[in-house]
Amino acid sequence: MSIDSADELWKSRLIAMIWVFISLLGAIAVGITGIGVFSDISQMGGDAEKVFIFLIHKLFNPWMAGVLFAAILSAIMSTISSQLFSIIKYFNRRFL
Repeated sequence: MSIDSADELWKSRLIAMIWVFISLLGAIAVGITGIGVFSDISQMGGDAEKVFIFLIHKLFNPWMAGVLFAAILSAIMSTISSQLFSIIKYFNRRFL
């Protein structure tokens, strides 16, 4: 998944910019929907960062909510896996 020459770098840049735009639109949509659904932040336990979790719980049936909760969990596990791999790689190179 690497480029063969520097002339192809524009493709990677274009894909990255499109992905950032789409993900930021999703984040804005979740925030605006959260404002519409929850009139008071105390309905979410006082933590606005959990708006996606509370929206899932309120708007979806249990089966779809389970799939979406699994998606959140898989993203967390992927991040932890990458971080653990980086730490192990650092210690492996540093001490062995």
